[in-house]
Amino acid sequence: MKYTAWLEQHIADLTNKTILITGANSGLGFYAAKQLAYRGGHILMACRNENASKKAQLAILKDVPHAKLTILPYDQSSFQSLNRFVQLIKASYPKIDILLLNAGIIMPNPKLKTPEGFPLTTGVNFFNVYYLLRELLGFLDQKNPEIRLVLVGSYSSYRARLKSIEGLLNSRLPRMTQYANSKLAIAMLHHVLQMNLNLFDFPVLEHVSAILVHPGIAATNIVRSLPKWLQWMINGLISMTSHSAESGALSLTYACGNAYVVNGSFIGPSGPGESFGFPKKLKLKPHFSQGSAKLTYAVGKYLEKIGGPVDVRSR
Repeated sequence: MKYTAWLEQHIADLTNKTILITGANSGLGFYAAKQLAYRGGHILMACRNENASKKAQLAILKDVPHAKLTILPYDQSSFQSLNRFVQLIKASYPKIDILLLNAGIIMPNPKLKTPEGFPLTTGVNFFNVYYLLRELLGFLDQKNPEIRLVLVGSYSSYRARLKSIEGLLNSRLPRMTQYANSKLAIAMLHHVLQMNLNLFDFPVLEHVSAILVHPGIAATNIVRSLPKWLQWMINGLISMTSHSAESGALSLTYACGNAYVVNGSFIGPSGPGESFGFPKKLKLKPHFSQGSAKLTYAVGKYLEKIGGPVDVRSR
């Protein structure tokens, strides 16, 4: 296993910590799960594909025999599947110390939508993450004395701009623009949560520290929805100007497990252009906060319209 000396130096002893990771069976999520398990954390591997999850579990145990791993069924594609997951967590795993929201997609078929009618990219990458947090975060805040929430953004959000919710609902936008917009929306949600702005979908969160992370440019299987030839070409180009998924995962692991990462931190690679390298604390971009409260409020009202009123404090 790589980076063990670095992990021992920079990541705290996570024994007795429970860490929930979405999309933990492949790519960045897989390597973050392995690295955090190496430091003693009990990893809840929230994954959609059961067979792939079991293979990932065995692969981690091969490198980290002492790893504590639990596979949980998780599907980020719809509100209905997220509701089932939330009920599972409430019933069986109310003590979660670290929540790493890593699962996402890039450039699927532009004609596809979620059951709720969102473009698939922005639906899975943002609206459904928002919905999961709306349904779960208040509950966890009441049950845990300290929670570290790690939201995975993207380098692509640096050039994106969101003037309104329409930038997330427009399925006619280029697929890469949809992806960048979804990740900028995650960064804007991070600003709202770390400032504890108490918008109506989120009660005052007394015990939650919100961390934003971007992994740089890493070769992962997030492009698996593309044709094989295009996957090969994209990953080939990425490999010449970036780092591996294992190296990219260090930023996620650092955001989760470094003792000195605090609420509002932004973590990413230290190399040229922030495209690769070991993690460090970065400066938040001004447009991550501009209009963030307005956008988050609009998203909450939109979800209320399509899904009915919600009393978050009653959970």
